[in-house]
Amino acid sequence: MKPINMISLAIGICALVTTCTQAPADLTSRLEVLDVETCERTIVKEFPYLIEAPNWTQDGKWLIYNSKGKIYRLAVDGSGEPEHIETGVAVSCNNDHVISPDGRMLAVSSGTSTDRRSRIFILPLEGGEARLVTPEAPSYLHGWSPDGKTLAYCAERNGEFDVYTIDADPSSGAVEKRLTTEPGLDDGPEYSPDGRYIWFNSVRSGLMQLWRMGADGSDPRMMTDHPDRNAWFGHVSPDGNRVAYITYHKGDLEPGQHLSNRNVELWMLPAEGGEPVRLIRLFGGQGSFNVNSWAPDSRHLAFVSYSVRGQEFPTLEVPEFRELISRDGVQLLDVRTAKEYAAGHIPEAANVDFRSRDFLDSVLATFDPEKPLAIYCRSGIKSASAAGKLVAAGFVVYNLGDGFLAWQADDQSAD
Repeated sequence: MKPINMISLAIGICALVTTCTQAPADLTSRLEVLDVETCERTIVKEFPYLIEAPNWTQDGKWLIYNSKGKIYRLAVDGSGEPEHIETGVAVSCNNDHVISPDGRMLAVSSGTSTDRRSRIFILPLEGGEARLVTPEAPSYLHGWSPDGKTLAYCAERNGEFDVYTIDADPSSGAVEKRLTTEPGLDDGPEYSPDGRYIWFNSVRSGLMQLWRMGADGSDPRMMTDHPDRNAWFGHVSPDGNRVAYITYHKGDLEPGQHLSNRNVELWMLPAEGGEPVRLIRLFGGQGSFNVNSWAPDSRHLAFVSYSVRGQEFPTLEVPEFRELISRDGVQLLDVRTAKEYAAGHIPEAANVDFRSRDFLDSVLATFDPEKPLAIYCRSGIKSASAAGKLVAAGFVVYNLGDGFLAWQADDQSAD
């Protein structure tokens, strides 16, 4: 992608999170914990509204998250009600916030009541007056050095998004330092626990991938190389051994986008490099895994998954669906009756009747769960029910909203 296009995309994305993120009214957020050894998921609490980006406190007792421009904390076991953390003038907190290495302070990215552009503020972890750190905007916090002296963040300056650092003491009068200069979006900078490296994600290879550089910006090295995925937000475990991150399927968005309500995956790789492994699939994206959410035990991760109208898969309109099924490796399933299928169907679609008793077994015998599965029915209702069952069975599913009727109404070809 050309740098100018990437810059435009990045500006749009960061503008999206400067104020509290807009979300569908019928969205449910699930705050979850993942055991990376067993891949067992535990739901801490469900919310009938948008929450984002959990941090795990160093004492292991609390999860810190943002919602509707405010910061909250909740007991890790889900007991009690969420507690609001007062953030003073930082009244529009987004999903970029970090706890200090000593566990005493909280840094947030937020706008104020007079200027909604994101800047970085520091305040006591229990809440209090927020002190401004970065006068320039927009600035999006991601990392705090292990010695507590320096913050690392993504910032747009003169139309280019890069990694910067600045003194964490607002009274020092220090100016920010630019660490990356490559064209295109560099984002998500986070320190390794030993302070030697900064992990970040960059589009410089063509797709968004994880990179690692010296804490001074020297010797950048690409750490992931997914040919079919965009990798975002590498979070280093407290013991320094592993890095967890989130990925989007290549065709679902542009490399510089990290959007909500997408099919995404959590992955993990050794901190020194090596073969990555997929941990889980989920419906989420923006807000699911923006900040470091490792537990102090370096075994558990906190994240947020979402559903819209009870659905954990994307519902696409005809143009998006048409583009999806044109990609290599995408499978196409018609879940109508054999009679409906024979009367007309989308070219190259296979047919398995959702009402058949052996529906799931037939799909599992015919389709590869490792490849995206596009499905449709007559009006989109039956296929939505089918999609729910297929997601539970491990498929990555995309549903055609309004179904084959919409496909025909859009003058698309049919067999």
